[in-house]
Amino acid sequence: MGGPLSERWGKPVVNKWGKKIYLDQMTMKEVEERVKVNDIVFLPVGSTEAHGPFAPLGEDTIIGVSIAERICYEAGCTVALPIAYGSHPSHHYGIPGTIPI
Repeated sequence: MGGPLSERWGKPVVNKWGKKIYLDQMTMKEVEERVKVNDIVFLPVGSTEAHGPFAPLGEDTIIGVSIAERICYEAGCTVALPIAYGSHPSHHYGIPGTIPI
């Protein structure tokens, strides 16, 4: 298992039992089998906002996804696609790259 979102869009990320972690990479049959064993689904939530000149805009989302991925790797649960939008407009409004909702 690599870092956050490592090879996420090409090769399925699997848990320590070799089962897929991400809901969007599973077939309906795989989901049906998963929920029989573990019906917990993590929904990572982050934001797209400025974090200074050297940090990525999706830092909060990347951290949330990474935590969920590591938990699900060990526990056999599932990670849904993250919600990556939203911030505190009063604090970040007008800063390039921030997407307030």
